[in-house]
Amino acid sequence: MRIKSRVPFDVVIQAWLRAEWSLSNFDTIRDKVPEQLINSENFDNQQDNQSRLNILRALRSPMIDPLPSDTEWYSASYDKEDIQRTFIVPSEDWGTISHKNYHPSPVMNNLHFDDGHAKKINSIKTSLSQKTIDRRLILVGTAINSLLTIIEGNHRAVAIFKMIFI
Repeated sequence: MRIKSRVPFDVVIQAWLRAEWSLSNFDTIRDKVPEQLINSENFDNQQDNQSRLNILRALRSPMIDPLPSDTEWYSASYDKEDIQRTFIVPSEDWGTISHKNYHPSPVMNNLHFDDGHAKKINSIKTSLSQKTIDRRLILVGTAINSLLTIIEGNHRAVAIFKMIFI
């Protein structure tokens, strides 16, 4: 992994919310929230930044709230070797396809399963060449060379790993 630059938390939140905005969890508020708020990459307006965080927290507070307030965020390039130290957030629905070890490698080997995750990953893999898929992922770790956990982009990550690195 190579660090490109430091990134403000507001940028991370906007990318995360934008990636998840199409989820059904947001159906009830989608028509009440200006699309500009979700898509804007202007981070000077602190009220907009706070609104994005509040919207995302409604769904992802179990992942956002435990993050230390002094967490440093970076844009980085990801290398094939980084896959070995990368994990999916453990949850029951990823158990079967990952053989309950929550690592991308068994998931990549199980894309033939009749499983919602496999279907979504295969669909993303097919779309990757069209450049319409956001390739940004959000991972957390305790240090540059520590284990990493994907907190946003599990399906995209596996599709990217399978298509580019394997």
